[in-house]
Amino acid sequence: MTTISSGPWDEQEIRDFLSAAVIPVRVASNGSSGPLVQSLWFVPDGTTLRCCTQQSSVLARRLSKDDRIGFEVAADAPPYRGVRGTGVASLSTHDVEPTLRRLIKRYQGDDRTDLSDWLMSRIDSEDDRALDTHIVGLLATHDHMTAKGSLHSTQIVVIFVLTTAAFAASFPAIRAAETSFNPASIVWLRALFASIALGLLALGFRARLRIPWPDVLRAAIFGQLGISAFQWLLNSGVAESSIGTASTIVNTAPLISMVLAAVILRERIPLLRWVGVIVCFIGVYILGSSEASTTTKGAVYLIAAAVSLGVYSVAIKTLLIRYHPLTVTFHGTWPGILLFSWAAPAALDEATNATVNSWVGLATLVLVVTCIGYVLLARLLQELPISRVVFYYYLVPPVAIVYAIVLFGEIPSAREILGVAVVIGGVVIALSTPATTSTDAAPSGTDPPSR
Repeated sequence: MTTISSGPWDEQEIRDFLSAAVIPVRVASNGSSGPLVQSLWFVPDGTTLRCCTQQSSVLARRLSKDDRIGFEVAADAPPYRGVRGTGVASLSTHDVEPTLRRLIKRYQGDDRTDLSDWLMSRIDSEDDRALDTHIVGLLATHDHMTAKGSLHSTQIVVIFVLTTAAFAASFPAIRAAETSFNPASIVWLRALFASIALGLLALGFRARLRIPWPDVLRAAIFGQLGISAFQWLLNSGVAESSIGTASTIVNTAPLISMVLAAVILRERIPLLRWVGVIVCFIGVYILGSSEASTTTKGAVYLIAAAVSLGVYSVAIKTLLIRYHPLTVTFHGTWPGILLFSWAAPAALDEATNATVNSWVGLATLVLVVTCIGYVLLARLLQELPISRVVFYYYLVPPVAIVYAIVLFGEIPSAREILGVAVVIGGVVIALSTPATTSTDAAPSGTDPPSR
């Protein structure tokens, strides 16, 4: 039985991390000359991590004499997080070719390369080394890294509260900004000012902004989907709808994220969490239908916004394994300056006559929603399974009602109070899910390579 000696992750969360982490495992072996640390590609396989090494390699010789190992799977960039522990390695020459092909697919993709051809040409001299969790104890006494960056329960609750409060502010902020700016102008100005603010925050927190161009491209595509495109679609939808209706439609995003996480990332989602999310959606529907009004055009915008946000939450998960939330959010935001540059002339013209309230709304979208909300959302997605993060989106409409009471003196109707109660009930149901789920691993959806 796997023993967790420290850290906030349960066994399933550790396996989810290992399945998504397309980075090498560092393996420490013993020898007459002392310990040696080497990096290898790995594939999660049930309760096992599988790697390949040549039969004549130093590592293979060491393990044949002393099969005790230490290991660590962790990204190099802050916040430092990962899994480490001790175990026993077993050497095998069986199923080497399938394992090597899985490793190559995981780390090199489906395209044939010179490296993949070279690796496959050496198949006869490769050992399929199985580092087994349950049988030989790879993850026995494993330890979710207690280095900087790992969050504990109190910190997670605080970040959830701040994230919810930040995203709830988007609805009144959009309404305020739209008194002077059109939806596309808001997106362009928000991308411009948010990129500057995120760059300064990254400098202050020492988050590395220089990353490989393929990852810049991925972050840009995912970011335009979940940040710029989502914001433009949401702005356009809110302009055509009541806030309650808009928040109801947009809050189908968690359900979309959970389905994608289950299908693509093979995240194992407990039944109670599905039930909780559905109950939350019913509560949000009750809230929205109390002032239901939208046009067909508005509904299309809002449905597209929900899909964009739902896909974004899943898509950035792999980038967050390797990079700081500020890094991913920055590279997801600045391309909006280029993508929506066509709106710049109108935005600059509207800015000359913009009211104070509209500037306050825009500043809220930049500083509160983007720099706080999106960055903290990325931090939560970095630490937790998607299904444990996205259902908190459902708390956004109730918090938005609180803002309406405080800012505008609006008194909620009995229907709205009922909706809030149902949403809170759904959250309680989802939170009642036991921390430890099934111990059967969820293997990686794209089985990969090692070396």
